[in-house]
Amino acid sequence: MTEIADKHRTLSSSISALKLPKDISVLLNDANHARNAVAHDLAKGLTGSLDIKLDEVSFTQEVSELIFDLAYGDVIISSTISMLNGETLPRAEFLSEYVEQVMRWVVEK
Repeated sequence: MTEIADKHRTLSSSISALKLPKDISVLLNDANHARNAVAHDLAKGLTGSLDIKLDEVSFTQEVSELIFDLAYGDVIISSTISMLNGETLPRAEFLSEYVEQVMRWVVEK
């Protein structure tokens, strides 16, 4: 995998180079897009704007969708590393619960 990362500078092209099953590649690309949205786009216009009118319901929904994608990307990467290390994979129920817990942790007040 290091060779792949060295050849490809962007995460998107590295994901493509892994030649993973399409559904896994889609989830990883969704996680990459969500990461970019959280890191670069989510707070645009919010910095220092305490008086801004924010539709809290829409904002929470957008954040929830992004965190969902990020959490599933985390599950895929963690599972892949566990497989490469010969470790036992967690049960599917645990993985679903993990995603839900991450979403609650981020968006609940």
